[in-house]
Amino acid sequence: MPDDRPPIRIKICGCTDPADFAEWKGSAVDAVGLNFFSGSKRYLAPERRRAVAEAIPVRLLRVGVFVNEMPEAIRQAAQECGLDYVQLHGDEPPEVEAALEGLPVIRAIRCVNSPQQAVEAYFRRNNAAGVPAAKTLLLDAYRPGAWGGTGATLPWDELESLSADWPDVRWLLAGGLTPENVAEAIEQAKPFGVDVAGGVEASPGHKEAAAVRRFSERADAALRKQSR
Repeated sequence: MPDDRPPIRIKICGCTDPADFAEWKGSAVDAVGLNFFSGSKRYLAPERRRAVAEAIPVRLLRVGVFVNEMPEAIRQAAQECGLDYVQLHGDEPPEVEAALEGLPVIRAIRCVNSPQQAVEAYFRRNNAAGVPAAKTLLLDAYRPGAWGGTGATLPWDELESLSADWPDVRWLLAGGLTPENVAEAIEQAKPFGVDVAGGVEASPGHKEAAAVRRFSERADAALRKQSR
C-alpha cells in the first residue's frame, strides 16, 4: 500500500471546530484527524467536512477516519477534503485496503487480546488475502460496541517489542492518552507516534488549546529522546 506522505508523529483526532487550529500555531502537532463515522460523537457531517478541512493549516496533515465505509465513499471524501491519509478504524476486510490502492492508509487495530497477537493476526490476514499490509498502524484499546475514543489504555509495557519485530512499520499509540501520561506512555511503549482525541478536549470535538500544547510539547520531547 503506497505510503509516501510525510510520517505522522503527533495526531490530534476528532476535530470539528475550525477555530481550534489557529491556537496550535508553533506547536509540535503534525496531523489532524477528521471523523467521518456517523456513530461518533465527533462526527463531521458531509455538509461541514470541506469547510473544516479547508481551515486546517497547510503544514498539518489531514487524516480521515472511517468505520466500515465503502471504498467509493472513502475515495470521494478523500478527494473532497484533500486527505493525506485515510484511517480504517472498523472491521474492514483486506479487500477494502486493496480497493484503496493509491491512498496512504492507516490501519487501526483494536487490540482484543495482546497487542502482539493483534498485529500478527492483521499481517496473517492480509498475507492470506494477497493484499499488502498498511505501512502505518494505529493501536487502540478495545471495548465491545465501541470504535475508539473510549479513554481506555493499552498495556504500554507490552508494546516495546513491536518496533523491533516490525522495523518497517510505523505505528501510532492511541487509547486514553493525556498531557499527563503521554511521556510515560512513549517511554514504555516506544511508538513511532501518538494519537489523542478525548484527552485534550473541552467537549467532544472541541479541543482545549492549552491541553493540545501541553500534550504536543511533552510528546515531542519524549519522541525526540527516544530517537537519540
